[in-house]
Amino acid sequence: MTNQRGHLSYYPVKEITEVKGRAAYGITGDNFFGAPGFVETDLSVLDVDKEIGSLTCGNSQFGAPYAEIEVTYTSGWDPIPDKVKVACGLIIALLSVNSNTNVKLKKDVDSTIEYFGNNMITPEIADLLSEYQYCSFR
Repeated sequence: MTNQRGHLSYYPVKEITEVKGRAAYGITGDNFFGAPGFVETDLSVLDVDKEIGSLTCGNSQFGAPYAEIEVTYTSGWDPIPDKVKVACGLIIALLSVNSNTNVKLKKDVDSTIEYFGNNMITPEIADLLSEYQYCSFR
């Protein structure tokens, strides 16, 4: 977390169920001496943009900024978009036709196999999933 801002790994965010924070410094109520530990925090300390998973965090109950937070949440689509269902169906159809879709090159004489071929995502599948691309904020 930088400047009390961060991003959740998966989105869209459906619900935040628990937040634990470790203050950067100071007394946190459970540890007088030494580094502060993780303590449960009120959910209202977070402001989350549920569409993209970005979050802003307030200070601890003693006024110190949080160095780290742990957020327990659920994410995903409900219901799953039709374009994603169709793309998954097309990928399954490709898998059923060719059992070695990840093999890019295979030689029988000297047993050379090169993995990680990029033939799984066809242009049609890429077009279906284009609006659902993962965006890393890190």
